Amino acid sequence: FYKSDIYWIIDPIDGTASYCNGFSGYVIQLALIEKGKPINSFIYCPELKRMYTASKGKGSKLNGKKISVLDNSENIIMVDNYPNPKGFSEWVFKELNCSSYIESGSIGLKICLIASGEANLFIKNVVVKDWDLAPGDLLLSESGGYLFDFKGKPIEYNTTLIKDEGIIATNSIKTYKLVEHRLNLKDYDK
Repeated sequence: FYKSDIYWIIDPIDGTASYCNGFSGYVIQLALIEKGKPINSFIYCPELKRMYTASKGKGSKLNGKKISVLDNSENIIMVDNYPNPKGFSEWVFKELNCSSYIESGSIGLKICLIASGEANLFIKNVVVKDWDLAPGDLLLSESGGYLFDFKGKPIEYNTTLIKDEGIIATNSIKTYKLVEHRLNLKDYDK
């Protein structure tokens, strides 16, 4: 699909609706991809003055300080777009008996909130593109978390630009298994 083994992927405004509506939940993000894997990523949230960075094998940082996902917890803190869960998110929130909910704008920022231990689940049944995921994917994995599609597969880059299998960002395999067990997402029909 891509003609080079190494390239930058850039999303100048992830969370365009947030930006256009004056909400602080947008980011500028980029990732260096090598052989289909993100190896460096930068995610900047100007309104919150947060700069997230990650390098393969070197961990993740927020404003220069090392970050990590929440320790495995029985309490699920879910993050999504709205002030309160609605639609698909409301169904997930109720089915998993989530303990709390955080409103956030961009996909990149939602993944950052899991990487920094502020939440432990983001799940979405929308079509996304490589630039929505690659920067956060590395940040999350370097923080100890995971990004999967609804079939339980890691996100692949260098194959197709569009990802339409749904996404799950989480702090642990245990949390992912709970989601998989209770929601049966492999059979979920968008």
